[in-house]
Order: sequence, then C-alpha cells, then structure tokens
Amino acid sequence: MRVHTPEISWHNRLPTLALDVAPQKENGNYRVATGGNDCRVYIWTINPKTLDIRIRAGLRRHQKSVGTVRFSPQQLLASGDDDGYIYLWKQKVDENQQHHQVHFQQPQQHMPTADSFLNDDDFEDLETWQHHKVLRGHIEDVCDLTWSGDGKYLLSGSVDNSAILWDTNKGIKIWCSDLIKGYVQGVAIDPHFEFMAVLSTDRTLRVYNFEGRKLLSATRRANIKNKYKVFFSDDTVQTFCRRFEFSPDGQFLIAPTSRLAELEKSNPKSSNNESATGQADNGGTEQQQITSSATKPSAPSKPTNVFLVFKRKVFNKPFLYYPVGREVALCVRFSPIVYKLRNVNQNFWGIPYRIVFAVATTRSVLIYDSQQSTPIAYVSQIHLARLTDLSWSQDGRMLMVSSYDGYTSSILFDKEEIGEIYTESLWKPVEEVEPPPKPEPKLPTPKKAPEPMTIRKYLIKRS
Repeated sequence: MRVHTPEISWHNRLPTLALDVAPQKENGNYRVATGGNDCRVYIWTINPKTLDIRIRAGLRRHQKSVGTVRFSPQQLLASGDDDGYIYLWKQKVDENQQHHQVHFQQPQQHMPTADSFLNDDDFEDLETWQHHKVLRGHIEDVCDLTWSGDGKYLLSGSVDNSAILWDTNKGIKIWCSDLIKGYVQGVAIDPHFEFMAVLSTDRTLRVYNFEGRKLLSATRRANIKNKYKVFFSDDTVQTFCRRFEFSPDGQFLIAPTSRLAELEKSNPKSSNNESATGQADNGGTEQQQITSSATKPSAPSKPTNVFLVFKRKVFNKPFLYYPVGREVALCVRFSPIVYKLRNVNQNFWGIPYRIVFAVATTRSVLIYDSQQSTPIAYVSQIHLARLTDLSWSQDGRMLMVSSYDGYTSSILFDKEEIGEIYTESLWKPVEEVEPPPKPEPKLPTPKKAPEPMTIRKYLIKRS
C-alpha cells in the first residue's frame, strides 16, 4: 500500500467537497469527477502505473458550490449544488477528441485546434459533456446522492429536510420523504431494490420500502446489555455529509456519526434491549414509532465515537459497533470487490467471503474487512483540513480521498495485496414464496330425503 498526494489545487485553491471514480476505465486509466467550492465539476484521468493526472473537461452549469458528484453504472454523472439543483451529465463522444490529451500543469502550452476551444478556466476541454437533464425539487443545499443498481433511479438528500427519489429516464420526482426534522446528509439504496435508507441530523436512521415507499423503521438509539447506549450525533458535528451505503451483497448497512456511552443507571422498567424506536408495521407513522418507545435512559458519560453495522431487515438495533477514537466517522464506502477468506480461524461477520470497506474520520482513513474487528490499514495526517469524501475504483486497487484543504490523495494497492478475489456468487435474498391456498373443506354429501309413502305402500307394509 502506498499513498500519493499530488501538489494539485483541484478547484482553484478552494475546498474539494466531493469526488467519485467512474465504474469503467478509459484506456487503462481511472476516470474521476470532483466537485468544489468554485461551482465547478472537473473530469480527470489518472494513470495507475505512473500516477500521471490529466484534466479532461470542466462542467460549468452550477452557480453555487458543488457538494456531491456520483457516476451511474451507465456512465451518467449526477452533481448536486447548494442551490438545490441536480444536473445529469452525459459525455458526447467525438472521434477528433479521443486522441487529445493535456496535462494540468501545462495548459498554456497546449495550442487549441480548430475542433477545440479554451474555456473560462484557461484550459482546453478535451471531452464534451452535455447536461442531460436538470432535476429541480430541492430548495436548499443537496448533501448526498446515490444511484440505484440499474441506473434508473437517483436518491438525493438535502438541507431542506427532504429526501427525493427521482426517475432519471423521465426526469421527474416520484417520491419525497416527510416527517424529517433535520438536514438529510446521507442516503443509500439497497442493491436488491428492497430498501432505501436516510440519515439526518435529527439523530435518526430511517429505512423505507423501495417499492411502496413506506416507512419501515426509524432508529434513534439502542441499549446494549443495559450497560451501553448507542445513538447518532446531532447537528453540532462539523460536517456537511454523513455518507453511508449498503454492502455489495446487500446484507449489511454501515451508519457513521454515531456515539457509544455507558449508562449511569439501567432502567428497571425496561425489560428488553430493543431500540428506543422499535420497528413499525407497514404504513405506520414515524410519530407512532417514537412515542411507543421505552422510558428514556439516563444521561451518558464519556461518549465514544463509533460507527454502527446493521443487518438486513434488522435496522432497529445494530449488529456490531466499531470505535474510531476521538474523531467522528463521517463517510463510509465499500469496495466493489469481494475477497476470499484468509486462512485464519476468525470470521467476525460470519459470511463465506471478505467485504472490505473504508471509513473516513475528520483527519484519518481506516480500512476494515469483515473477517476481523481491527483495521487492516490506517492512514492519517495526509491533509491539513477535514476529509470530505471517499471513493473506490471498480477494481478495488485505488481509494481516493478528498479534503477541505483543496487537495486529494490516492491510496494504491498492489495486485492481490488485499487478498484473492472471490469469484463465486454472492448472497442474495430469498424470495418469499406465498404458501399455496388451503383447499376448501369438503362438505358432507346430503342424504336423499325419503320419498313420501303412498297409501298402497302403507297397506303393504302393514300387512
């Protein structure tokens, strides 16, 4: 593992707020999109061998800071800004531009051709990106975006206390959340299209049904063995995002910005260790979930920063928690590559393969796998300001980190350094098959009524 921090001011000496690595490579190079306080989205390519970084295009529709950028599986790019706008960008392929390249350090030495032009950033756009659609539904800053696995839907979260699900083919809003009383700073969609999750500053993790868009659970806190209390941090945390996501197989959900505290006195009236909100039935309102909770436990002492791991369909109580020390966990991203188990007896999550994920705190990056409880890698003091975003490459060999100081870093891994790739099929949810209808009970056959006796039959019977 090696860390590379190029001396590039990626957004004109202003903070870099978001980045994302495209799912496909271009001529063996990684394609990266970044967004920053200069109201720009820039497209870059990075050579994984030479670490040569070249700028390809600048996207200039935004009028305010760009807080989030995300590539879709179909190479569409979504970007959200502080004005509430979400732009969908699509690359226009031009054969005359495919062979052009310019280095970021020498834009003035590259002479424009007849088929190119210099933009207001004083470098030549070597790729043409057109705004495909504009999604207008939020009225304030867009904090986070996430695509569905098929690229047809986009979920967005905003400072206006709402999460919106978009149909990107039609460019329309198909669902908007309600009853959220805080900034929505993190959104996630289940890869199996069964759940979507929202994390907000009102210290609540909400999980909805993807198809019916009904609220399934709203978790605020949970008691562990009547000794500890885990809860989400409020809006005093110095961050604009709480980015989280489901694991590649969809079995787990990791939520950052959480804290663990020891209870001074356990509540004797509480007979179980379930979460304070519990789990609602389909169609139940959030207010019913909160008011039906147990008595609030006593005040915590010396809270510790952690991130929580939830199991699928059990979102009212965490499956595991990991301490991260003094710094708050701000962002979680899973590697798209799944690895085989190491030859050790320990298997922390109890699954037949290893899932690797990275957690960004205020100043550090911790890399974990599902087979052990301690980090497999730790990187710190690579930036002078807090970290803002993480993104893995599709081959799992590069992890990019952006920072508020305006710079980004690349954490590179050699082939099979993390482990051997798991090639078998991953876990999939079992479809619930409705039981066959019970056969209707057979009614007894009614007996025939006796025929009325005639006088002749009566006389014969008497004789």
